[in-house]
Amino acid sequence: MGKRFKKNPDGSDSRPKGNGKGKKTGFGLLGILAFAGSLLGMVGWVAHRERSEKRQLDGNLLRRLRSKPLGFSKHAACRMDCRFITRDDAVATLETGVVSPRHSSPNARQGLTLVHFSAQRKHILLDTLGA
Repeated sequence: MGKRFKKNPDGSDSRPKGNGKGKKTGFGLLGILAFAGSLLGMVGWVAHRERSEKRQLDGNLLRRLRSKPLGFSKHAACRMDCRFITRDDAVATLETGVVSPRHSSPNARQGLTLVHFSAQRKHILLDTLGA
């Protein structure tokens, strides 16, 4: 008989009954699924909270921008004409657009960039002054 197999308390040489793995802890498949579900729920809750905070900040900014007079420089009007973007598209961007951190420089003087998809599926980026 080798080192791994010892005699049972009753003196027999057979393996002990059961699977030989010892006492079960109770943390099985159900426990793993419960842990994964709670983790997924927590991640979803955090994402929802961050998204709602961003919407609130964007809404406050858009309200402040809509309260100011709308005007375009000559260069902006020329670029809008070249890209077939109308004044209505710019107004729609101010109404339903979102702030694009990818295109904006929050510490710069020029303000922020708003992103909007028009009804004609045009991707519109609108730069604001003094937001």
